[in-house]
Amino acid sequence: RLNDPSIVTPFSRDDRGYTPLHVAAICGQAQLIDLLVCKGAPVNATDYHALTPLHLACQRGYQGVTLLLLHYKANTDAQDNNGNTALHLACMYGHEDCVKALVYYDVQTCRLDLQNDKGDTALHMAARWGYEGIIQVLLENGASTDVLNKSKDSPLQCALNSK
Repeated sequence: RLNDPSIVTPFSRDDRGYTPLHVAAICGQAQLIDLLVCKGAPVNATDYHALTPLHLACQRGYQGVTLLLLHYKANTDAQDNNGNTALHLACMYGHEDCVKALVYYDVQTCRLDLQNDKGDTALHMAARWGYEGIIQVLLENGASTDVLNKSKDSPLQCALNSK
């Protein structure tokens, strides 16, 4: 029965590699996430792009879901196929509430200066898109202004981009 496609379990996957927990995170369904995790759904499962439910919640801006996944020990250091963490995605899409959830949930373990495949940190992303509130949260919590990406740009240089 485990291979029966008509039966969905917490471990099922669709054609993108999404588990039911991924779908619940995309849809902002905290109660469903609670139920799935209680039924054994793997919190840090990755889809075919190495995105976890935490990545997807932060990409969509669901702070409550982000906090719930953190409560269930979601890995904040998990990187997708482009090297982005959930923090990178929250910064890229301007979701300040999710950035705060990630940073303040456990300030000691949140690695603000992890670099993606282009060498960008979360601060590079926020600076490039001009998200002042996010920049302030990152700087107040120790994000480095000295890290250079692979284009040799600092976060300040990203903020000064011509676009």
